[in-house]
Amino acid sequence: MEDTLRAQLTHGDAIVATSGPILRHLLFNDDHTLFNDQVIAHVRGMVANIARQLLNAVVEQNGDQFHDQRANTIAHFLFDDAAFLAHIHSLAVEALVAERLFQRAGIDPVRSPLLQFLSASSDADIAAKAIRALAAQARFVQQQRRMEQSLNELPPGLFDSALGALENYLLRDPATVSAAVANLRETYDPAQRRVQQFASLVSAMEHDATEALEIDRAGLAIFATTLSQANDQSRDTAILSFGEKQAVRLAVELRAAGLDGSAMEEQMLVIHPEVALPEGFENLSIEQAAALLVPTQTEAKA
Repeated sequence: MEDTLRAQLTHGDAIVATSGPILRHLLFNDDHTLFNDQVIAHVRGMVANIARQLLNAVVEQNGDQFHDQRANTIAHFLFDDAAFLAHIHSLAVEALVAERLFQRAGIDPVRSPLLQFLSASSDADIAAKAIRALAAQARFVQQQRRMEQSLNELPPGLFDSALGALENYLLRDPATVSAAVANLRETYDPAQRRVQQFASLVSAMEHDATEALEIDRAGLAIFATTLSQANDQSRDTAILSFGEKQAVRLAVELRAAGLDGSAMEEQMLVIHPEVALPEGFENLSIEQAAALLVPTQTEAKA
């Protein structure tokens, strides 16, 4: 009971302490792609789902009864991790953008023309990579529709953070928790993650990777992966540039990735058809665009 009360008091204190910054943020931010009810619901659902997976690992180890309140407490630990929350947020945004692109431009969130073409490639290695990427993307879309996120899809650092949240909460039975954590680590293979499947596929395409920067042909998943690799930035950062108020940033990223004025304009018309870029933007060089991204790249990596 004391643990439950302490957790609830801590959570209440956090709400009071952060109410001002949160209210200020909501008042000044009207980007309905990055922050809306659907995205928030998906973030909450995915974090709760990960917490349940963590607790289930302990339940399977010792046969203990599952308690929703215990899962909620673990979820609060994860909510307090800014890096963890930022990654989950980017996944929710990716799902929302993919859904909107499908509704507005008919871009399939799973079976893009490029991915289907590569799956039938005469190059056996590329075909195999494309098929694995296709399967991983199908799982991602299905999980997003259920507001779920596989623990094994987390990046290595955040996978460690999730296990740390489990260890910090269940200190009363460290032996059982240690065994559960060991089992989770044994089944975790970062090379099998969806984003790694796409990164491996894009790298294998080499000179043909220019097609991957045509979003109506490549689809959002490959497009975002290629954009992040071309600009040496995190994929999460690339995804967030699809926000309604991030159109200029996306245009700069496309230019820095090597797209000329007409090619960049074509992509912007698909993604942000209602946005007009600043006058003279077509004169921005690749080098200038890359230089503009340096401060935000440094900040994101920090």
